[in-house]
Amino acid sequence: QGPDGPQELMAADALAMPGAHNRQNMLMAAAAGLQAGLSGSQMEQAFRHFGGVPHRLERIREHQGITYFNDSKATNYDAAEVALKALDGPLVVLAGGAAKQGDASGWIAGLSQQAKAVVLYGDAQQAFAALLRQGGYPGAVHCCDGLGEAVPLAAELAAGLSCSAVLLSPACASFDQYSDFEARGEHFRGLVQAL
Repeated sequence: QGPDGPQELMAADALAMPGAHNRQNMLMAAAAGLQAGLSGSQMEQAFRHFGGVPHRLERIREHQGITYFNDSKATNYDAAEVALKALDGPLVVLAGGAAKQGDASGWIAGLSQQAKAVVLYGDAQQAFAALLRQGGYPGAVHCCDGLGEAVPLAAELAAGLSCSAVLLSPACASFDQYSDFEARGEHFRGLVQAL
């Protein structure tokens, strides 16, 4: 706030990362930056170039008009739902791994609104397919053994369904096929880079 009242600190679109939750984080970082004596232009420059933390709604690349996001850290329904709310659809979503307990209703509602197709993989694929059917998910559901099969299929589906993005947001732990969520995310990154 200046002597003449509120002043614009930076452009509202300064954050390179998608999602309301990331905008909230930006506001908290801006408050800390002001306390540390940073100017609005210094913070805006930093926010425009900060791509986020790996495996947390990380933009991997755009390929043939489709943007690929790695949200491997989304190891439960709630985290996966946040990612769905953060991106503009329509999407193809990759989900699966070692299922966890929880209420999937918000996640299924988010998929119903944002995803034209869901590609399931890993140990949870059959249980998730049944869960999506029971929850009334209206899009296409495909099952694969692993990401090596799922990523090319998701790319093909995204192109055929005119989707803007492919999102890895597993809603599961990684331990059925990977040592941790980072290993899963790195495998996804490599597969996307190879497209």
